[in-house]
Amino acid sequence: MLIEATVHRMLMDHPAPVVLDLDVDPSMPVPAEPSMVSLILESLVRSSLAEMPDGGAIDIAAVRTDRGVELEVADTGPPAAERQRNVPLVVAQVGGTLDWRDCPTGGTAATVRFPPRAADASEPSVAPEAARRVA
Repeated sequence: MLIEATVHRMLMDHPAPVVLDLDVDPSMPVPAEPSMVSLILESLVRSSLAEMPDGGAIDIAAVRTDRGVELEVADTGPPAAERQRNVPLVVAQVGGTLDWRDCPTGGTAATVRFPPRAADASEPSVAPEAARRVA
């Protein structure tokens, strides 16, 4: 629910259609304080939307690795070299890193790597019950 709650209003307010595709295990615990993760998502999605004034697509994926959790926001906007790549300060506050790269099919992907943290079952999940497309 965290992802949808964070990005829904931004997508609805965007002047052109944007397709959102989520690829996140719904049982995956939030990799940091939920309010911090929400701020990171908001910053990266706003950046993507600013680069796609005529619409496009945003893919959000998260995977658990042996080094923590990777959260990626990819879009169909211009390549990384042609855009301003702001790093939200909150990424450093949670002990994470942020990498920007070009997507093989065009656009840019921003990947936040969160360090491992002790997560218990009471923590909210990153994704909704079932990942789905939002247009």
